[in-house]
Amino acid sequence: MANEINVKMFDDQNDLFDCMALDVERDILKTVEKDGGCSILLSGGSTPRPVYERIGRSLETMNAIKWGLIDDRFVGAESDYSNERMIRETLGEKADIAGLVSDLKDRRLNRQKAVERYGQFFMKTNISILGMGQDGHTASIFPGDKASEDLRESNKVGIENTIAPFYPEERITCSPQMICNSEKIYLVITGKDKLDILMDFSLKLPIHDIMSKRPDISIYYAD
Repeated sequence: MANEINVKMFDDQNDLFDCMALDVERDILKTVEKDGGCSILLSGGSTPRPVYERIGRSLETMNAIKWGLIDDRFVGAESDYSNERMIRETLGEKADIAGLVSDLKDRRLNRQKAVERYGQFFMKTNISILGMGQDGHTASIFPGDKASEDLRESNKVGIENTIAPFYPEERITCSPQMICNSEKIYLVITGKDKLDILMDFSLKLPIHDIMSKRPDISIYYAD
């Protein structure tokens, strides 16, 4: 499987971010031209942030795009830990972003509201952008977490609550199958340690589930 994976390698992280942003924008514009709109799911984290910043500065076709989150921490949108907050800051006020957290009093009710809000993404997601943690997690699907492991063993397309091994522990995430149903999937990673984990399929980590189902995933890497 590793031999089938295509990794675009860059000597400089800024070159990576520049190239990936241009490639994502190109896919967005092609999709908008073809379908009249584009639906995109974005991951949080510090690694993809520079990509979003570049897209937010240069992309003019915002009104035809529906942005969603692949996952988020169960915190308010004003929190420093909020993926929604980071994405709103990077894409700008013109971006139409559907958040995953709207009811901090009840996690189950919040999940139900998110499912209702994400109907468009269930039907069709054009682009998903992933990151990967040092433990091989992607989205908020973690090795060793029961809810995450249930999702890994299921072909369910949906949104579920999970538990992270670090603060803030309570998470909400799109399922692996929902991500894999995306027309195009991007993954951005930095650091050799992460690359070694990514390419070692014997570890059988959450990221490997995605890569096994979607060997066409576009991976962008710089040390």
